[in-house]
Parts: sequence; C-alpha cells; structure tokens
Amino acid sequence: MDPIKDKKYLFLAVEGLKAPLPSDWKPIESSKSKEIYYFNFKTGEQLQEHPCDKFYKNKFNQLKQRDL
Repeated sequence: MDPIKDKKYLFLAVEGLKAPLPSDWKPIESSKSKEIYYFNFKTGEQLQEHPCDKFYKNKFNQLKQRDL
C-alpha cells in the first residue's frame, strides 16, 4: 500500500493495526532474536505476520481492483 496513491484505503491499514488476535493465537518473543511471532496453541501454526494481515491485504486488493 502506497500511503499517497492509496490514501483512500488507509482506513484498512488502521483497522489491521488495531485488529485483535483471533482466539488461540498469542504473540511470542523469540529468546534468541527477540523478534515477535504469533503462535496458534490449538493448531501449532506459527506466523511472523499478525494472523489478520492476510485478511486486510486481500480486502485492500479487492477494493483497489473494484475501483479500477
């Protein structure tokens, strides 16, 4: 997302930054690198991005395509 070209979609970035973690997901800090990753204690899945990021990226792409 380009903050200038895509200004009308910035509300999605704000929503994404404020999105709560889905249930079963917890942020974990790596003991070696001190970086945060996300772990789903129900499924064992591990992500470096917030679990909701994919949803907001897809929503942005859909809206942008619709407006072309």
